[in-house]
Amino acid sequence: MLTDSCWRVYDGCMEEESKCWATFTGEGGYDRERIAARERFTIGEKYLITGGSMSQSCTRISFDGIEGSWNSVMFDYDESKAPIDNPYIRLAP
Repeated sequence: MLTDSCWRVYDGCMEEESKCWATFTGEGGYDRERIAARERFTIGEKYLITGGSMSQSCTRISFDGIEGSWNSVMFDYDESKAPIDNPYIRLAP
């Protein structure tokens, strides 16, 4: 079910944000990631981001109604509004 808002994790707290949408491009990532994603997503369609996590080499995002997490490079989205846990913000002075 789509909700009117999503949440952003910041410094261990959650802040309410407006809806966070991503458009599937079907490009980027590893071959196996693109193949799996193309079985679940439609190129050009928008999907509601419900969460995610950032690491040194990859950011993974999750979507409402779609199982698993996905390499963010296959999607266009506003990184500043996405509800992605960014541990590097907490490390900044």
